[in-house]
Amino acid sequence: MIHHDGRFHLFARGVRDGYRRNDGPGDTFLDYISDVLVFTSTDGRTYSFQQLLAAGSPDGVYAYEDPRVQRVRTGRDEQFVMSYTDLPPPESGFPGGLGYTSWPTRTTASASTTARAA
Repeated sequence: MIHHDGRFHLFARGVRDGYRRNDGPGDTFLDYISDVLVFTSTDGRTYSFQQLLAAGSPDGVYAYEDPRVQRVRTGRDEQFVMSYTDLPPPESGFPGGLGYTSWPTRTTASASTTARAA
């Protein structure tokens, strides 16, 4: 959670409808795609949905897990940096990794820089 411009911003993982438990070998769940959602509040108790910050997709990050947002200052510059666990599509055979995205604090939350580390 970040307090910025007089509001609390809560970043959460949202799992899409339609996923199901896998009764066979392999992943625990099938069709499991997750996104990062932003909720805002003026009092820190009651939150409203603001936006979809990062959407999972079969062509990129399939599932965003454990998003963490920090305010990072370097000299006079300030950014928000979100790190997350990056899960690729199960059929890819690739392991998950760590990813991050960042955006300046003076704009609304929209990713401007994205990277992935294996």
